[in-house]
Amino acid sequence: MTDGITDLSKETLPDALTAEICVIGSGSGGATAARLLAEAGHDVVVLEEGRDLIGPERTQRDGAMYDQLFMDRGGRATHDLSISVLQGRVLGGGGVVNTCDVVPIPEGVLHHWATKYGLEDFAPERFKRFTDDALRDLSASRIPESLVNSANNKVRQGAEGLGLRGEVMMHNRVGCRGLGTCMLGCPIHAKQNPRMVALPKAIEAGARIFTRARAVKIDKTNQEIKEITVRTLDPGGYREQNELKVRAKVVIVAANAISSAQLLLRSGVGNSHEPHPAASARHHRPFRRADCGLRRCPTVVRSHRVRRGRQRRVRALGLSRRRHHGHTRHRVDHVALFRGPGNGEHGP
Repeated sequence: MTDGITDLSKETLPDALTAEICVIGSGSGGATAARLLAEAGHDVVVLEEGRDLIGPERTQRDGAMYDQLFMDRGGRATHDLSISVLQGRVLGGGGVVNTCDVVPIPEGVLHHWATKYGLEDFAPERFKRFTDDALRDLSASRIPESLVNSANNKVRQGAEGLGLRGEVMMHNRVGCRGLGTCMLGCPIHAKQNPRMVALPKAIEAGARIFTRARAVKIDKTNQEIKEITVRTLDPGGYREQNELKVRAKVVIVAANAISSAQLLLRSGVGNSHEPHPAASARHHRPFRRADCGLRRCPTVVRSHRVRRGRQRRVRALGLSRRRHHGHTRHRVDHVALFRGPGNGEHGP
């Protein structure tokens, strides 16, 4: 055990652990939740499938770092392999392996969410303090004008010439030496990511962190005490070794978008795929694989256009309405996925 972090590939633990709150995942969401809850006086346990890789252990060598820092060794992709999905598998999560850009949610987007969808807590005036806190934690700043290279300066000049809005983006580096290996884990810890900010503060507040801890299922989800089945991994993260149970009143799943969904499905949580009962849609015929490149497309949003012009659009045809528990639902009898004209495929 080192500074509140226990590597389960090396440490022997009892068959069960108990906590008030169990956080699964140590990236931006999980680390922040663990920190705030621990600082509020709660008993918090954090489970992370990856290991804690810091300092010179981040060798800047592609093979070794993709193997240890990324989900599926950096090979995670969509079913047709057309899109790579790079997600962290290390203490600190995706913040360890992403680039350093800091892009606050624009006020126009927050206003749209608040007015169109009734998310009043996201109104710019209410959300501002959270943005300010995040920017402060990240030590967000803009690079000095002297470091804007000629290529980026040309982009800026082009934007100005076309009357487009542009800016020098903020970043979360302190003491950067320009090593150019941001996506392989910064060996000098210049990036102010969850491993460097939120997790140390969570530990200081009493949170317990366990690495090489793969959460495989959550049981007793309808009971006061939930039970998480955890399998420990070997030091390299290749094989499962032992199994233990973690029992907690509250479970927070923050294990990236894909792994969180997988865990919830294995646990029998959220199988309906219905984001909101008043606007749900179910299809009765699967998409053709050639249409979307996925094995299955289990849910569509009715009559929803993602973008106009040449971007992909989804149109649901043949809708029929029915009442269910006081809510209106739509059955989709046919779904067509197409691109706009000008890209080699048929238009509407």
